[in-house]
Amino acid sequence: MRHTTINLTIAIVSHNRPEMLKKCLKSVRQQSLQPHKVITIDTNCVPLSRNIAIQKCKTRYLAFVDDDCLLDMDWVKNAYASIKKTSSTFVIGQSLPSTPLNFISNLQFSNYRDWFNKLIASNDRYALNQATDTKNIIFDYDKIKNIHFDTHFTVTEDIDFGLQLKKNKLYGHHCPTMVVHHHENYSLLQLIKKNYHKGQDKKLLDSKWGKFDDYQPQLFTLDPNKISFSLGYIFKKAPLITIVNSLDKGANGYRAKKFYQHIKSNYHNVCLYNSNRDFQKQAFDPSNLFLYGPYFFLFHLFQFLKYILHFDFPTHHFYSYLKLRGAIVSRHLRQTNTTLAILQYPEDMASITKSQPYKTLYDSPTIFSQEIEKDPRYSPAISQLEKKSFLLSDFVSFHWSSYFNLLHDINIHPIKEITLNWGCDLSSQTTSFSPKPRIVYLGILNSPWVNPQLLIDLSQKFPIDVYSYQQPDPKIYPPGSINYCGYLKDLSELSKYQFGLITITQDKLRQQGFSAKHLEYLNHGLPVLCPNWRKDILLAPSTISYTPKNFLSQVHRYSKPHLWQKKHLAAINLAKKLSWKNNLTSLDEIIRRP
Repeated sequence: MRHTTINLTIAIVSHNRPEMLKKCLKSVRQQSLQPHKVITIDTNCVPLSRNIAIQKCKTRYLAFVDDDCLLDMDWVKNAYASIKKTSSTFVIGQSLPSTPLNFISNLQFSNYRDWFNKLIASNDRYALNQATDTKNIIFDYDKIKNIHFDTHFTVTEDIDFGLQLKKNKLYGHHCPTMVVHHHENYSLLQLIKKNYHKGQDKKLLDSKWGKFDDYQPQLFTLDPNKISFSLGYIFKKAPLITIVNSLDKGANGYRAKKFYQHIKSNYHNVCLYNSNRDFQKQAFDPSNLFLYGPYFFLFHLFQFLKYILHFDFPTHHFYSYLKLRGAIVSRHLRQTNTTLAILQYPEDMASITKSQPYKTLYDSPTIFSQEIEKDPRYSPAISQLEKKSFLLSDFVSFHWSSYFNLLHDINIHPIKEITLNWGCDLSSQTTSFSPKPRIVYLGILNSPWVNPQLLIDLSQKFPIDVYSYQQPDPKIYPPGSINYCGYLKDLSELSKYQFGLITITQDKLRQQGFSAKHLEYLNHGLPVLCPNWRKDILLAPSTISYTPKNFLSQVHRYSKPHLWQKKHLAAINLAKKLSWKNNLTSLDEIIRRP
């Protein structure tokens, strides 16, 4: 008999149970309505298996069953009809025991049935999101394809997945005719072990989502389910992610807060650690001499030589500073039992070692040794320390992925390169065309790489409003050479301008790099004037390249309504594409790794 197939993939998660899997597959083959594809996944990590299924799915609908389940003959037919009729994100079926119940298995099944029925009976629209039972469920694939199972969970990854759906305002229905028969033959040891893991997972769920239900530890009971659950809950600690940053008022601090917000909204236990403030506290406490040993001694020796005896050894002083700072950061991460450290400040690089008990993501704003190459502090020792940090870190990212090109040019190839570009927050107030355009410059002023002379020269050709939290250094900017307007507290003021300006030096690092202000200009729809020695394909649609000689002619050319409008729309589209949410998806992949 030839069966009709439908636009459905059934994913069966299995692990070393070939006989059960055979029976499950047989029940699929006997369906009155056949799925387009059946895949089985065995990775020894259930949430990872489910993520693989999501990646492999090519059909409109995706269903999950487990290898110890047998499907009623009309399961596919009823699941398919139910999800099409309700237009839900998911539909959950009814699970019944497949074997006669002994005392232990009856205890397990009764607890499951009572919990499930309580959620079904609830009037809460999203109650079912806590019951996304992945041994008996069908999904609308297009609605869930960008959501992943969190691999930190052992047995309740489906509840976490349902709460992610709830967060995205996606909900489902219950279909009692979607029946699977589940193997419930638990021994007492299996029951205790499984419920212990449930308790551990519940601890993570509460850390991630808050107290979302009333199922809490109960030690004073004779129920082994509740005792083992409670023990797992009590002894489990939520994995901690620590973002290490100087937390300044500039771009570095802003990026750290964006990482924090993203992880907090998608994960559970994350903190910000101000490494600069802790260094100032720890490094100048004499009692820490024995705690940090030679690093502490050498740092203060060079401090004494420089500030008391006026003998300066810049490279040695700076190197001792990096090593002491690294030791302070490393000690903090160990004390807090951090599982993943995100290091966002190059001066904390020395905390990355071979023996650390935590994973590291070195999210560097730049290649530090290239940054200070012309500085008197620079020496091969600093370069080697940074190279070692890049190679020892589990993951490496930059504020802009083009820095990897330069890193490869100096023959450094990290273990795992991750793209975590700077992001955008498209403003509700975007610019509009004006026949008398205004140009704005935003950012630091006194660093050599911003090319102060270029900013001065361009200011003589066209009026440019300059905003910075730095007062212009009179040694760099003669009086009247630029129109300094102070610190721009309200960034919505950028919408009053028609062009944003970038000035940079013409060196390899700056050519391969990026400016955070470029993205801020995009947020307000400003076409960006950028020196033509920086080539960036991703930002090109919104960029107007210039040289010192043709700057004025480029401004006049793109002041024509149709050309300006084209660049303006490109800026807005790029801001949408480069949102922080989109750009930080790779961060989720790192966090979800087992």
